Amino acid sequence: MILYEYPKRTTLKDGTQLTLRPLRKEDQQALHEYFLRMPPEDRMGLKDDVTDLEVIEHWIYDLDYDVVLPVLALDDGHIVANATLHFNQIGWTKHQGEIRITSDPDYRQ
Repeated sequence: MILYEYPKRTTLKDGTQLTLRPLRKEDQQALHEYFLRMPPEDRMGLKDDVTDLEVIEHWIYDLDYDVVLPVLALDDGHIVANATLHFNQIGWTKHQGEIRITSDPDYRQ
């Protein structure tokens, strides 16, 4: 895994600077709070009930960057976006994956 490349800094069009880095175990509460702030209509399309702390705990407990690489975008230490790259683990589709992204409505342009 290319984790040595993190953290990264990026600048939005409005000049806001964000830090990008992989999810860590100590992010559990902050990630849960991020999802609780998300409008209900944004959460409807997600595969898991992210308002349930046990769901987040499961993600944190099973953190394996070779299976799922979760990357957070932080503004001054606060999570404002979450992206996950889900790697296929078996068969001829190992070269494929799935990307899921959520973002705070205040950071969408």
